Amino acid sequence: MNVVLTIVVCVAGVIVPGLLALVLLGNPLLSIAVALGAFVIEIPCVVLVAVIWPQQRTLKRRLNRVAAALKGGAPTDTPAEARVSVFREQRSKSWLVVRLERRFSMLDVSRVLPKAVGLGGLAGLAGGLAAPYGGFGLVSTGLLALGSGVGGCWTVLTMLDAGQRTAFTKVFPEINDQIVRLVRSGVPAVEAIGIVAKEAPAPVNGVMGDIAAAVAAGLDPEIAIRGTAARVRIPVFSLFSAAVCLQMTVGGGISGALGNLSATMRAREALLLKAKGATSQTRMTLAIISVVPVVVLSVQNFTDPQAIETLFRTETGGTLLRYGVGCIVGGLLVALSLSARIGR
Repeated sequence: MNVVLTIVVCVAGVIVPGLLALVLLGNPLLSIAVALGAFVIEIPCVVLVAVIWPQQRTLKRRLNRVAAALKGGAPTDTPAEARVSVFREQRSKSWLVVRLERRFSMLDVSRVLPKAVGLGGLAGLAGGLAAPYGGFGLVSTGLLALGSGVGGCWTVLTMLDAGQRTAFTKVFPEINDQIVRLVRSGVPAVEAIGIVAKEAPAPVNGVMGDIAAAVAAGLDPEIAIRGTAARVRIPVFSLFSAAVCLQMTVGGGISGALGNLSATMRAREALLLKAKGATSQTRMTLAIISVVPVVVLSVQNFTDPQAIETLFRTETGGTLLRYGVGCIVGGLLVALSLSARIGR
């Protein structure tokens, strides 16, 4: 619940001052300055309240437990079930963090969420300040600013998660080859995963480390590998988990299967690169077509300002502008969603 409250405060603390300044002063430049000033003032307050203060409170509580344990008693500021240990307990997570961790499984949501919220607040500010130029009312402006903020935050999380998945896919064939060499030298597959987890680069080390930690805690290796594959949802790792679990079930040599898997991963990566190369011209054309309306409007603002004023000052022009921007944004979202399906 603290994360939800922090997001609401961040978005409202940037959008509300900008909208009020726009309504009261009627000057977009002054409203932008007010919103940016509110954003600058808000950053240290959010860091203090959402990050530093909880850490200091948790540290103080743990120190009180240690001091009480050394004295032979129990601290009075903690419940009875928490007094049995002076070590760090796992804090309960809000429903928002849990859902984001399920959706963006390759990210440390608690660490990257403040960055995503900050960039989402800037996107909401831009959407709220640009809405009056399109002829939107006050309620529509607020809804557009809120949608821009949430969409910007979601886009940042999606891009970071996609970057982690791409890095994992590029590094994992080499990690698989290391596991093959360890298995051929006589090391069991599960122990090889634990050895590789200590030296693998990010983000592979985190995924392999989760498997090694689960197995060390007593969980069945097959369940740990299958559960991790279902959580991360990366095709190359799903193939790896299927090969390892099949060997655990039916027996036999696993080095040959993993060696063939490495060849399959590299062939799949080469196929994806060929697909990206074949569609590079189309993607470049899409980017150029998306930029052309902005360039044309900018040039026409100097050559024929009256036509631009028709778009921004009249009701018919504002309607055409909204429909045009909506069609362009919708087309870009559809194209990006289609291109993101490649390789899944």
